[in-house]
Amino acid sequence: MQELGITKYVSPDKLNTSSDSMQDSKIQEIATEIARSFENVHAKIRHAKELKDSIPDIKGGFLGISKETKKNEVRDQVSSILIDNQEELTNLSQNSIKFTCSSLQVASKMHKALAYLAAHGIKDVNGRVEMLSDECAESINEIVEQAYDFIKAQEAIEQKHESYERANTQFVNELSNFEIELDQQKKEQKKKDNEHREKLENLNKQLEKTCKSEEEQRKLFAKRIENDLATLNNGLCRLIDHNHKQLGDEIKLSNEALVRLGEMSKESQIENDRRLSGLTTSIEAEAKRLDGMFEVEIKRVDDMFTKVQNDFVKLTEDIKEYYTQVINVKRILIALTGSAVIVSIVAMVVVLVK
Repeated sequence: MQELGITKYVSPDKLNTSSDSMQDSKIQEIATEIARSFENVHAKIRHAKELKDSIPDIKGGFLGISKETKKNEVRDQVSSILIDNQEELTNLSQNSIKFTCSSLQVASKMHKALAYLAAHGIKDVNGRVEMLSDECAESINEIVEQAYDFIKAQEAIEQKHESYERANTQFVNELSNFEIELDQQKKEQKKKDNEHREKLENLNKQLEKTCKSEEEQRKLFAKRIENDLATLNNGLCRLIDHNHKQLGDEIKLSNEALVRLGEMSKESQIENDRRLSGLTTSIEAEAKRLDGMFEVEIKRVDDMFTKVQNDFVKLTEDIKEYYTQVINVKRILIALTGSAVIVSIVAMVVVLVK
């Protein structure tokens, strides 16, 4: 295309960096130059074809040049013109297509400019419109079609590129949002972990405090139980000792009464009978009095046990077992008390019988 003067205007790279108005002007000039170059080449080819068509009409030449010789010279001339211009036409088409398809921007503008020239012709130096030949228009249309295919291919590529860019941008944004969300979740999780750790620490402290308090209460409760049981044991021991002593005194008095009764029986059977009756009554009254006193003591002991049971309802099984033992002691005490009264009465009856 340098031979045709096309690249003297501007290079594709420089054209892409020009302003829109400058691009349109340069594109129009280059398109016109390409169309004019095609028109010139096709004009030469048409001239060669015309020479070829005139060969049959050639006659013998001057100075003895034969007819065949002149025909051969014309054939050679036609062949040379066709070969040169065909090669020039090929190079022109290739370079024009190469320039036109150098970029999407150039291809789009060249497509419009060449299509316009093919349909409306070009202006000569005098401003007159000169329509292009059919051969020239066909060559230009080939470039237009190549430009159209290139434009569609580039648009598809750019659409894919834009799609990739959008997808990449979306991916980057989603990744950034995910990282932000993940960082936020980590912070929230760390906050929750700290809160849980603080709660666990507080619960552990509270549990330790509660366990310590319960241990102290358990020890205090056990101490109170121990003191109460000791007090109860002491009271029971004192009660048993007192009852035994009182029972011994009563038995002693009964024996003394029986001795006196025996002595009195020797003096007078009647008096003895009278006294025996009174003594029997006295013994029965004394026995009733002792029974009443023992019932009072037993009721007092029962009330004490009832109070202890009400105060220590929540005692453990060991303390319940101890209470069972205490109840057994109470029953033994009752049995001992009842046995003592029976022994006293039997002794009196034996003496009277004698």
